[in-house]
Amino acid sequence: MKRFNFYLSLVLLLALATACNDKFDDQDLKTPVAKHTPNMTIADFKAKYWQDAVNYIDTVKEDIVIHGWVTSTDVSGNIYKNLYIYDGTAALSISINQNSLCNKYRIGQELVLPLKDYYVGKYNGQQQLGYPAWYQKGRTWEATFLPQAMWEDMVELNGLPDPSKVEPLEVRLGDFCEDFSTATLLKYQGRLVRINGVEFDGAGELTFSDKDASSNRTIHDDSGKTLTLRNSNYADFRAVTLPTGKVDIIGLLGSYSSNTWQLYLRTIDDVKPAN
Repeated sequence: MKRFNFYLSLVLLLALATACNDKFDDQDLKTPVAKHTPNMTIADFKAKYWQDAVNYIDTVKEDIVIHGWVTSTDVSGNIYKNLYIYDGTAALSISINQNSLCNKYRIGQELVLPLKDYYVGKYNGQQQLGYPAWYQKGRTWEATFLPQAMWEDMVELNGLPDPSKVEPLEVRLGDFCEDFSTATLLKYQGRLVRINGVEFDGAGELTFSDKDASSNRTIHDDSGKTLTLRNSNYADFRAVTLPTGKVDIIGLLGSYSSNTWQLYLRTIDDVKPAN
């Protein structure tokens, strides 16, 4: 009887613990609801505040609210203090002085951003939300890291992450790699894309990045068109050797100095053997 009572007590304790855990999980998964309602698309916002200069900064003066789903992750270390969102019309890069953004802003998380009195500009040709900084060498203003406190004061989460909202746009290198018109820059900057059937220069010999510095690697298609992959030496796949043969690649497109397209991998899983 004593043994029976002991086991009965143990079962009741486990049931109570499970109930407490379930309650905790329910609280932990409380669905966030944004306070603001989007009133402008990312495409329209980018076009409204676009300047052709390589670097600039501007203040958002209207009550503009945009939204988008997170398409990036810094979990591998290759994306550094940047967040990318997409709303179905265009994508936007956000420069934030914060590490480990993936812990809170997961792929498929919808963000709502009321932008009045915040800043938009360019950093080396890449249009982004950021913070004013004076570039002494170029004698111009540019958009650099948004302070973490300012970012957290702006951003509103809406709903729970839904990865199904994030689908890369299938493109060919010829769609953009030699085109730096305003229309093409607005369309593709920050966009998550998929490029099929390309090969690495230096495959089987070079690693994704050198040990002591971020490195450029090149992919090419059958027509000879090329694209630069920009890989951080802090990425957890830095020492992986470039794969041989044709591959399909997913990545985030950016441009440097408005005359060089670059692709940023989120993780090594963004590179797979071609289908």
